[in-house]
Amino acid sequence: MIKLNLNQNQFSDFLNITNNVFLPLKNYVNNKEYLSILNNYKLKNKFFPFPILFGLRKKEFIKIKNCKYITLYYKKKKICLINNLNFFEINKSIYGRKIFGLRFQTHPYFREFKKNHKFMSFDICKIYKLKISNNIFISPKDFIKKLNKKYIGKLVAFHTRNVPHTAHQWIHNYLYKKKK
Repeated sequence: MIKLNLNQNQFSDFLNITNNVFLPLKNYVNNKEYLSILNNYKLKNKFFPFPILFGLRKKEFIKIKNCKYITLYYKKKKICLINNLNFFEINKSIYGRKIFGLRFQTHPYFREFKKNHKFMSFDICKIYKLKISNNIFISPKDFIKKLNKKYIGKLVAFHTRNVPHTAHQWIHNYLYKKKK
């Protein structure tokens, strides 16, 4: 059985996908879903602005390209077993321009993203039991259980993949004042 180690972003995306944070997305996108999101900002006829891709460096792709099953690991812990691997390529310049704008070459996420050789979609066969502290991740389902009922309907949320910058701070302040 071949094993593949996830990086921090892939693991974070995995947690979000498998805990329904990215609904209606239920897995990393395939080529058809990627194109739908990139060109129409839609997934299954619902607004979805950012494709969640599973990128592979060239060395990783060569290692797994003929595999039927792969075990994914994060920090030496077994995460899941996958199969039905489907590899595809994308035009990185078009992706960068559409997602990050005209100055996409300088965006830190894009600089890391462009190192990917191929992209992969797959089926998750089995998820292994993960012990994750609530300080690191809490699923929406568990969060709602813990939420005090008096806050339901008054809660505002904002999600970003990167550290908030000035524009994000403006959004935070705007939403805070609106719900105050």
